[in-house]
Amino acid sequence: MTEPKISIIIPCYNYSHFLPECLENLKNQSHTNWECLIVDNASTDNSKDVIHSFAALDHRIKYLYQPIKGPSAARNIGIKQAKGEYIQFLDADDLLQVNKFKNGISIFNNNPDAAIVYSDMRYFAHGNKNELFYAMQLNKIQDKPWMSYVEGGKNDIMPSILTGNIMVISSPLIKKNVLDEIGYFDETLSFHEDWEYWLRFVFANKYFLFDNDADSKTLIRVHKTSHSSTNLFKMLIGTLRITLKYIPKIDTKFLRNKFLRMQKSSIYSLEKNIYKNKNDFNFSKESLLLLINTMPDKKYINWLMLIENKKFMSFKISITLNYFYNYFKKKLRYV
Repeated sequence: MTEPKISIIIPCYNYSHFLPECLENLKNQSHTNWECLIVDNASTDNSKDVIHSFAALDHRIKYLYQPIKGPSAARNIGIKQAKGEYIQFLDADDLLQVNKFKNGISIFNNNPDAAIVYSDMRYFAHGNKNELFYAMQLNKIQDKPWMSYVEGGKNDIMPSILTGNIMVISSPLIKKNVLDEIGYFDETLSFHEDWEYWLRFVFANKYFLFDNDADSKTLIRVHKTSHSSTNLFKMLIGTLRITLKYIPKIDTKFLRNKFLRMQKSSIYSLEKNIYKNKNDFNFSKESLLLLINTMPDKKYINWLMLIENKKFMSFKISITLNYFYNYFKKKLRYV
């Protein structure tokens, strides 16, 4: 009996220094019937050469190219080209433990109704994959799991996934036919695109199972990345967009109110972020354009007009009054 094929989809942008370890790690998997589709996101380093050097020695590794459009677009290209019965997403700097594929397929074989089998994960510091952590702060004293480890269909998963993402992008092994039914990643989301994707599986009442085998984990490398104010703002925009999209779909009052609270918290944090950067008018303008595109509130349009008309003092006064009004209103709710 032929082993089912797994399509591994790896977006890559200037990660040539991580690719050899990532690809050697895949070659060590106990399940060997896989293809690896590496989508080069117009890298300016030697990623293309590294990928081609591995592909020349292993026919399972394939090089794909796209102009710079981001990881969601890269994953979508991979999905369209995938020939496997199962899909595994993986980032170019991360690793999988040796039996992840074997154990995941075994669970699918015993549970034919499952759509997603997802595994546990750990973080590791670049250069030290022998010491693993639950949290990306890599601090043993405060280290604790953040994943929910929930199983089941819509009613089972909903309470957990409405509080935030329940897994990293490389945790799940997914049936390709179910994935085709769900559709592609939302390429307009800069952050939380995986959370939004899993939400679609949940609202379609697809069945999730958890693989708790010690050799099935996905390992996430922690290294220097950008934590700029712009990226923080885009993360918050992602949360706001997801709540706006899914609140109308929630038919349970308690869960809907829970998601509404997350939406209000996102709006407060977005406005706080603008307030904290109120002297950086380029940041404020860029942020307001993103915010208005998501939620065209008159207040945000007015702030943008003040900046465009160079009424900077009026803008700063307005955003400051707005921030302190909401700050004290929030404080009073907990008194």
